[in-house]
Amino acid sequence: MFQSSRLLVSLLRSSSKLYYQNQQILVKCLTGSLVDSTSNVFNQQSTLIVTDEGKDSNCKPIDGQSIYGQKLIVKGDNVPEPWDSLDCFEWPVVIREYLTRKGITKPTTIQSQSWPIALSGRDLVGISTTGSGKTLAFALPALCHIESMVDRNKKRYHGPSVVILTPTRELAQQINQVFIEIGHHIPVCLFGGAARRAQSQSLTSRNPDILIATPDRMLELGLEAQIRRIIERTPKQPNKRQTLLFSATWPDEVRDLSLDFLRDFIQINVGSAKLVANPSIDQNFIFLEPVPKAKESAILSLLDSLDDGTKKLPNHKILIFVATKKGADFLQRYLTANGFYSMAIHSDRPQHSRNLMIEAFRSGDRSILIGTDIASRGLDIDNISVVINYDMPITIEDYVHRIGRTARVSKSGKSYSFFMPEDSRLSVNLVDLLKNSNQKIDPKLIVYSKLVSKQQQTRDKMGYQRYGAPMKKRIQDKQNLMSNYRKVIYK
Repeated sequence: MFQSSRLLVSLLRSSSKLYYQNQQILVKCLTGSLVDSTSNVFNQQSTLIVTDEGKDSNCKPIDGQSIYGQKLIVKGDNVPEPWDSLDCFEWPVVIREYLTRKGITKPTTIQSQSWPIALSGRDLVGISTTGSGKTLAFALPALCHIESMVDRNKKRYHGPSVVILTPTRELAQQINQVFIEIGHHIPVCLFGGAARRAQSQSLTSRNPDILIATPDRMLELGLEAQIRRIIERTPKQPNKRQTLLFSATWPDEVRDLSLDFLRDFIQINVGSAKLVANPSIDQNFIFLEPVPKAKESAILSLLDSLDDGTKKLPNHKILIFVATKKGADFLQRYLTANGFYSMAIHSDRPQHSRNLMIEAFRSGDRSILIGTDIASRGLDIDNISVVINYDMPITIEDYVHRIGRTARVSKSGKSYSFFMPEDSRLSVNLVDLLKNSNQKIDPKLIVYSKLVSKQQQTRDKMGYQRYGAPMKKRIQDKQNLMSNYRKVIYK
C-alpha cells in the first residue's frame, strides 16, 4: 500500500488497525500529537544527524531569532531562512484562494520556519504551543508535495501519498475539515466508532491521496512497535520518505524513539527549548484537603463565581477535564442537578453523539463540556474561556495539552486546577512549567514539590499507563503522600 507513499504524517499516541481489503494490507497505526511525512520529489542526502542538548553533534543551533515577537530556536545543518510573508513561495491557486478566504495574511511563527524546511524535503521536528497553527504547517506542504509528483502512474493506484495519524477522533475530523475547506485532494478519514464497511468502501472507491486515521484505543497497547511497523511499510530509499513531527510537547521518551527514523532533520522550538505552556493562559490552582465532597463543593463555588446568576454562564465556554468516563458521567449529572446544564464526552459515547455535543458547545447552546483526555487534543473551538482540571492529569505533557484548549489564536484564557495531596507527583514539573511560562507560583505548590521523592519524580516523567496502570502501586503512593501531607501541613 505504501510502496509509492510519499508523505506519512503521524500525530503520535497509540495504535489502530486499518484494513485496505483490495490490496490485503493490514497497517497498525500509532498516534499522539506528532506529524510525519514522506516524499520522493527531492534528492537530498540521507544523513542522520542526532541532536540532543548537552551532546556534541554536527547540528548548529540558530538560537534567539525573533519572528513576530516570539523566540525561535532552530537546530540543524543548512537551515532555510524563515519566511516573513506568504509571497515567499508560489502557492498553488487553490491554496492561495483558501488563505484569502480565511483572512490569513502572514504565516505564524511555527509556519514561517516549517514551510521552507518541509518544502525543501528535509525531516523536521516542530515544537510549538497549542493553537499556534501547526495543522497548516504540515497540511500546505503536503498538498504541494502531492501536486509536484508528476511521475506518478495515474493508471494504477498504489495507496495514499499522505498518511496522517491522530490521537483522537476529534483531531482527525478537525484536520479532515481543514483539507475539505481547502478543497483540493479531499482525504478519507478513518476512526473507531464509525461503520467499518463504509470506511473501507470509501478507501477502495475514492483512491485517496491523503488518508487520516486514528486508533480505536489510546495508549494501552503501547507506542514503539506500531510506529516501527508504519515506517517499515514506507519507502526504504533515503530520498523517498520525509518525516515531520509536530507537537506542543516533546517528552524524552518520544524524542529518543524518533531518532531512529529521522534523517538529516531540523528541530524547531518556538518560545523555548524547555516545556512551556501558552503564556496567554492565566494558570490558577485551587488546593483542596482530602475530605469528602471537596471537589464537588469547589466546582460549584467556582462556577458560581463565573456565572451571572442565571446558571447559564452566558459569557463563558467552560471545558472541564476528569480522569475517567464514570467520573465524566457523574459530574455531568451532579452539575445538571445543581442547575448547571452540561454535557459529558468520552470514548463510550457514540461518535454521532460526540459530534452533536461538540457542535452544541461550539455554537454556544451549552456552556459546559466535560471530557476525559480525548478532549485535550484536537478540540479546536474558538472562545473557550476557561479550562478546569477537576482531576489532575497523569503527566505534565497532558496538563499542557489540556489547558491549551483555551487562549487559542492569540486570545487569552484561564485555567483552574483542583490540586489534592495525591497530585504532588506533578508539583516539581508544574513549578518548572510555571517558571518557564513566566507565571506566578503559589507557595503551596512549592511546599508540595518538596514532599516528592526522586523516585516519584522519575515515575511522573516516564508517565503511568493510561489503561492497565499499576493500581496497587498508585494506591500505595496515594497513602504515602496523604501521610506526608498530614505531617507537613497539619504540624
